[in-house]
Amino acid sequence: MKSMTRLLIVGLMSIPSFLVMGQHISAAPSVTRLSLSSDSVGRYEIIELRADVTTEATNPFWPYDPEPPPSIPPGVGVTVDGLFSDDNWNTTITVPGFLYLDYERYGEGFVPVGRPEWRVRFAPPRTGTWRAKLRVTDASGTTTHPEGSGLTFECTASQNHGFVRVSERDPRYFELSDGTPLLSPGVNVASPRSIEDMESKLSLFGANGVRLVRWWMTYRGLPSPFGGGDVATAGGPQWTFSLSMDTGGGCKPGDRYSAKLTPGKSTYQGVYLLGGRSYRFAGYIKGVSVAAPTGQGIVPYIGNQNGTPIVGSTDWTRFEMYYTPSSDGFVRLGVKHTGTEGTGYFDDVELRYTTDGGASWSENCLVKGDFDFQNYIDLQEAYKADLIFQAAKQHGVYLKVVITEKQDKSLGCIAVDGSTVERSDNNFYASQNHPSRWLQQAWWRYLTARWGAFTSVHSWELCNEGDPFNDNHWNAASALADYVHSIDPNRHLCTTSFWHSIPMDFWKNSSCDYIDLHEYVGPKVSGTESHGPRFYAWYDPGINDNNSVLVPYVVPDRGELSFDSASAKSGKRSYRIVAYEGATEAGNTWVGAGPYHIGIDPSHTYKLRCWAKGENISNPGGGLWWARPRIDVVCSRAYHENDYMAGGMTVALSLGTYGWTFFESTSWTPPANANTANIYIQCTRGPTGSGNGTLWVDKIEFIDETTGKNLFVDGDFEGDRIDFDTALAVEKYGVLLNSYGLRVGKPGVWGETSVREEIPSGSSARVLQDTEGVQLKKMIWAHAGPANPNMLYWDLYGYLAKNIWHHFRNFQNFISGIPVSNGNYRDVDADVSNDSIRVLGQKDTVNRRAHLWIDNRKYTWRNIVDGVNVEPVSGQVTIAGLADGLYQVEWWDTSTGAVMRKEDVQCAQGKITLTVTNLVSDVACKIAPAPPALSLRLTVIEGSITPGSEVTIAVDYTNTGATEALNAAVTARVPAEMDYIEGSAEATGGSYDPVEKSVTWIVERIAAGETGRRIFKARVR
Repeated sequence: MKSMTRLLIVGLMSIPSFLVMGQHISAAPSVTRLSLSSDSVGRYEIIELRADVTTEATNPFWPYDPEPPPSIPPGVGVTVDGLFSDDNWNTTITVPGFLYLDYERYGEGFVPVGRPEWRVRFAPPRTGTWRAKLRVTDASGTTTHPEGSGLTFECTASQNHGFVRVSERDPRYFELSDGTPLLSPGVNVASPRSIEDMESKLSLFGANGVRLVRWWMTYRGLPSPFGGGDVATAGGPQWTFSLSMDTGGGCKPGDRYSAKLTPGKSTYQGVYLLGGRSYRFAGYIKGVSVAAPTGQGIVPYIGNQNGTPIVGSTDWTRFEMYYTPSSDGFVRLGVKHTGTEGTGYFDDVELRYTTDGGASWSENCLVKGDFDFQNYIDLQEAYKADLIFQAAKQHGVYLKVVITEKQDKSLGCIAVDGSTVERSDNNFYASQNHPSRWLQQAWWRYLTARWGAFTSVHSWELCNEGDPFNDNHWNAASALADYVHSIDPNRHLCTTSFWHSIPMDFWKNSSCDYIDLHEYVGPKVSGTESHGPRFYAWYDPGINDNNSVLVPYVVPDRGELSFDSASAKSGKRSYRIVAYEGATEAGNTWVGAGPYHIGIDPSHTYKLRCWAKGENISNPGGGLWWARPRIDVVCSRAYHENDYMAGGMTVALSLGTYGWTFFESTSWTPPANANTANIYIQCTRGPTGSGNGTLWVDKIEFIDETTGKNLFVDGDFEGDRIDFDTALAVEKYGVLLNSYGLRVGKPGVWGETSVREEIPSGSSARVLQDTEGVQLKKMIWAHAGPANPNMLYWDLYGYLAKNIWHHFRNFQNFISGIPVSNGNYRDVDADVSNDSIRVLGQKDTVNRRAHLWIDNRKYTWRNIVDGVNVEPVSGQVTIAGLADGLYQVEWWDTSTGAVMRKEDVQCAQGKITLTVTNLVSDVACKIAPAPPALSLRLTVIEGSITPGSEVTIAVDYTNTGATEALNAAVTARVPAEMDYIEGSAEATGGSYDPVEKSVTWIVERIAAGETGRRIFKARVR
């Protein structure tokens, strides 16, 4: 931390002098040139309040705090807030302000223009007349400007759907302010190296229906407004090559960090310069025992021009270099160590231009030239971030933003007492009164102020893959959520991520808004395997073998595990355990598989059941005479941790030889502190001479008796390996995440995933031969089911470089307009006549709708790549639970995202049967009541059509057909110039669809020629 004097003179060199004042002004802060960016704005669109502020503060990036933690100077910040009201100040919305500097853009070049000013960005949530003021607080007092009613602007209706939130009606889903569902899946963006690259990606994503994107706004990515670390180990783009931060004696007095150079090292930036302009490159350098040939040493440079070298041991020395480029373009500048021994340091570097012969100089053209990164926000990097949020909004993309790194050196080297120490993650996680927490909170305030009004923000993620069982991490993530929720009128979502596990004791008690899991799916080869809701029944001996063939997984000296296609209770396969003879009482009594993880709720009860078959199963006898083959449920507090506890459940199977037999245990209540059920299949081993025993298990179900849902996915073992059958992977992980998320009312996000192959990376990955994109396609379309994991794909192998983005678009074309977050959608739970057909989908029995994705299980990416001949499949799919009547089925081609055909089907006795013929890969369909032959007329029967008035609208309908309409949907759109009044259609048995902005009533019978009326209310805009 710089001392206050150093902070003034050096530490914030990019801050103009008229904003950094240390004269202890006696008067309260003053506000001048207050204005609005417009006199009208659409609902949820951004309007800006702009002003110049004269303040006693010496650091405009810090809020005013008279009693900060150690090492933070008290009272040197300033708190600027915008105040907004649409009811003449009876209520007020407070929005934090931020310091802004404008730039001219030249591709990837950014040139500062003018001086910084204060801005407040506001997205009004309601139409009408709004008033605005600015409030400023520093050590000298508080000023609110202007006096009186404030500046005025109008908010009008818009097509903007608003901000991301968790659906109140169905917490599996995210939705927007008006109830429009926000449906994944999406992708991770791995550190774009230019703004143009990111803008291009966002354009690609938007055009192809990728709605949710995870992106790093940290020093490991671009841009990086706050914080930093050693670029040599993190690969950040701001300073290129060999930037190492020093925390020792090399720092300037009052500073915490400087940049450090060893012999042969150089670090630089590429800066866009305008031809003919005069530039001054300046900063501070220092040498310690630097030995170098003549003309070499610690050398600042710009273009082909070198500064005066520093050799030997010196104090901090200011350098200045002047440079006038002949043409526009990028020029490299930096500091290099061309000597043979010793250490060089540099800090507080700047590049400024003049257009008036040196009478005045511009703001700093460099980024992050002060290596106390924790003390300020880089305004050029923040401006670049503006462009990314704007591009995301333009293209309909929502950004899940990683805002800091746990390895951040600028934060991690600060101890709780304010001293500088070796970096520790715990100093990043910090505590409530830790200087690092205070500095991060200043960053949280700035990012809320600058980007919180963008509807393109999905959420803020504290850090990438923090410690899952560190209380300090838990507290930091909750602190982020608590703070953002307290100052952000749009209440953006907050979360964090872990390097593994689902620590439910955190998610149950945290203010974070959704669960985040990082887990990749891979074969059982060391370094690539994953945990999760699965059983291993294969072994991959090496990358040269045909791994699409399932080979028994051998447990040395105990037995082997495999899928058995020769014996099954039903379907085509069962799970088989061969238990080798030779057990003793001393150990190796069992051989088995597991665990299969799933979340549990101690307020629910559960049942576990299966079918089993045995051949020559025995136990060691003696003191273990009681041992039986079994399925065990062992409880733990966390997923993917062995913190087991007592109080599980067991289904005891039989010894000996027997045919398929049903086993069940019911009404089990988990221990009060249990969060996870770990399910194991175990077979006892007999003594030497008893012979091997074999246990077959099929149709395992682990049922939540409270909800009726089976949580054991693919317990009949008909699916392939989940790294091959990626739709099954999505279904399993969706059920896993929701088993935890629904307990706490939070969605789950599969924040990083992909299929890991036997090799960790490289061009030889088999997935690169999947030219159809089947792996990705089936992961995407599996989201049509009730197990919605909000998958964010991580491209391990360059797979997405292929032309497969259309799979996202096709799914979005299909799913858009389906109000899946309305609280009515449940598992379609279809009956299928052919086990090779998978059906994932949901039904809304209230509004008589359903959607299905129908899949040929065998058409996996790996079968295609390996040249397996996958036969087309046929069968019947039956859906129960919809009201009787005539329905229309839209059949969708999943490869084009278009409707192939429509057909009418009859629902009789609550069942609809669909026929699937010669299905090669997959198909989708939507089911809705067949449009009746109804004529509608809307009439305002009460109220006047004047702005702000409430009106009652009658929907008069007539059956103009020749036959009676059964369970007919009477649907009418709310007039475009009006907003629906919540609950008004529901009062007469109807419902409102915020996506279509329509009201619907289901009328049981309408005779031919019969008329009727329904009413709802709306407000005139």
